[in-house]
Order: sequence, then C-alpha cells, then structure tokens
Amino acid sequence: MRNPGDYVRGLRRHGWSSFRIIADRSICSLAESNLRLGSKRSVAKAATRIFRWPLAQKFWDTTRIDLLSASEYELLVTSLLRNKRWQDAVNVADFAELQGLSGLKVALAKAEALWQLKDQSAFEEAREHAIDKLTNPSAAAISLIRNENQVVNIASRLELLLATEEHLDAIRAKAETLRVEGDGSKAFVFWNSGFDSAPGIVSTCVAQQRKIYGDRLVQLTAKNLHEHIDVPNPLKRVAKLWPANFSDALRVGLLAKHGGLWLDATVYTTENSLEHQGKYLAGDFSSSTTTALASPLGSCSASPAATRRACSMQQCSTTGIATGN
Repeated sequence: MRNPGDYVRGLRRHGWSSFRIIADRSICSLAESNLRLGSKRSVAKAATRIFRWPLAQKFWDTTRIDLLSASEYELLVTSLLRNKRWQDAVNVADFAELQGLSGLKVALAKAEALWQLKDQSAFEEAREHAIDKLTNPSAAAISLIRNENQVVNIASRLELLLATEEHLDAIRAKAETLRVEGDGSKAFVFWNSGFDSAPGIVSTCVAQQRKIYGDRLVQLTAKNLHEHIDVPNPLKRVAKLWPANFSDALRVGLLAKHGGLWLDATVYTTENSLEHQGKYLAGDFSSSTTTALASPLGSCSASPAATRRACSMQQCSTTGIATGN
C-alpha cells in the first residue's frame, strides 16, 4: 500500500481539482488488492469513472439496482456497454425508465445497446425517445443523435456539442481575433513518447505521411513540443491524466498559432491536403470523408480568414465535435 504522503504529493502535482480521480484510483487499487474502501457501490462507481470496466462490472453485479439514483443508473449502463453486455444495458435502462430515473444518458445508452444488438426498429425508437428528453434541442443536436455512423459513446459527444453551442458566439468572436503566426504550410503529427518506440501501425502511417508531406511534416514528441508551442502547467497535468484530451487541446493550440493541419498518428494519408484546403473549406464539413484531415477543425485553422469562414458555420462546430479524433 502506498504511503499517504505519496497521495498528498500527487494532489499537489496534479491539482486539487483532480482529487476525485486520485481518490477513485486509490479505491480501485485497494479493491484489486482485496482491500475495499467504502461500499461495493462506491467501488463500482469509482471504477466506472476511471474506465476500469471489468472491475466496475464485478462490483455492479453485486449491487441492488432498485436502490440506485439517476446518476448511478448512468454509470451502470455505461459500464454494461463497455463490457459489451448489450441486453443487460437495455434491461437496466428499461428498469430505470419504470422508476422514473432514466435521463438522457441512459436513453442514449439504451439506443447504443440496441444498435449493437442489430435491432434496427427498436434502436430508431430509442433514439427518438432520447431526442424527446432534450429541452429545446438544436438541429445540430438532433442530427448528432440520428447519425448512424456515430452511435458509440454518443452521450459524450453530445455533451461536448451542447457545451460548444452554449458558447458559440464567444467562439466566433474569438475566431475573428485570431492572427496565425505561421504561413499554414506545415502538417503536424504527435506521439508523446517518441516515434522510435511507437507501435507498428503508427510507424507505418507516419512513414506514409513523410512520403506525402516531406519536409512540411512536423513530428512532435514530448521532448520537442516546447519548440513549437508553450504548454501551460495546467495542460501538462492534463497530459498525465488524460492523454487523449491533451492531444485535442494541443492540436487546437498548434493550429491557432501556426495554421496548417493536424494529422493523427494513425491516419494513413493518400494526398497532400495542404494543397487542397480550399476544396475542404468550400465544401460541406459534415460529408467530408478525407483521410488526410484528422478533423474539420484541422482545416478551420489554416489561416485567420479560413478560420472565420469555418467558424461562421454552425456545421463546423458540430462536426468538429462529432468526428474529431
């Protein structure tokens, strides 16, 4: 068992706002060592919050579902989905509905489970039921829920969309003030630990990116990142706790500063998209299927003018969340 002082130092290093994450990790570590801290339900919730899916379901399976709150039903159905127990997720969602405790996330989870079960008619009905739970839904929110190409984990995508819509005017105003320092001639790819030790699929894709982009491809790692962008300390803490979220923030910062485009390390590029940005900006972001652009936001930041054009479109913010990698 770790020294309590280690936990305090961890809190100082990651920020006190990260207390729940560190607490959840501690609870799960103890549970995995057969030393339970709190109730079985507490362990189940902690494991779900930090994505320890087998451990979460082990403890959810020992919990009486008729005693759960609405937020606990959300966690339970999430765990069932990630453990691929589709029918159980449907059953729990139905039970929560009978109890009057089924919110939007539970309804979306049921729709996802039915989609996995290939019950098309029930899936469509569940999806419309989820839309009914939205208050004054926007066209973008309805479109996102009805998009059959992005059913998995739709609740998280919708949450991001709704947060963006709430601040859309401020985002557009900020876009009007952007002054990109670079000439938009670079493509950026990032692998935190370095490309020499990257998995085979990353090595293959990045080799193809180098073939297509040549010297215009900038390969970023934790060691050379500071040469291209200043990363504030709070964001460095995010990198340790949520690497994927750090990558999301990093691409926005890089493109806002330098222009150009962002490539995920697992994108296999077939054309030089830097030479075709006008085509993407002039088209419909929602229907773009190019493999070279990791997300519509990549092309949005090609230049201040391009950013303003893209961010003036409702569709840009919508698909940036719905399809961003």
